[in-house]
Amino acid sequence: MKQQKTPTRFLGITPYLLYDDAPQAADWLVRIFGFEEISRYHNDDGAVINIEIRAGNDEIWLDNYPGCWAKAGRKPDQWIGIWVDNVTEYRESMADCGAEVAPMRDRNHGVREFSVKDPEGYVWGFLQRI
Repeated sequence: MKQQKTPTRFLGITPYLLYDDAPQAADWLVRIFGFEEISRYHNDDGAVINIEIRAGNDEIWLDNYPGCWAKAGRKPDQWIGIWVDNVTEYRESMADCGAEVAPMRDRNHGVREFSVKDPEGYVWGFLQRI
């Protein structure tokens, strides 16, 4: 088997998430999580089709796909993990913004975390090494 001589340097990861209402989801993610909106893309009729947001150095892409979860017969069940530098402070800030945040917990693998479910059902976990 051939071995790679120059290792790849990974520069980030970009989740691509489907939303029934991506504009509303992006607004919520920016307001509650403090993410930054980068851009919105429109089709020829002017409707939003994609939105790019930034979390730290990484991008998250939202696809506006009305009816996607009804067609799938379920809601999203994905968990998205976001590393933060002060998980306790971040949780308090989200609660102050009105988000329903799960209790903080320390995991046996050295991580402190809590989670928040967004309005369409994605579960966002926020983590810090302890």
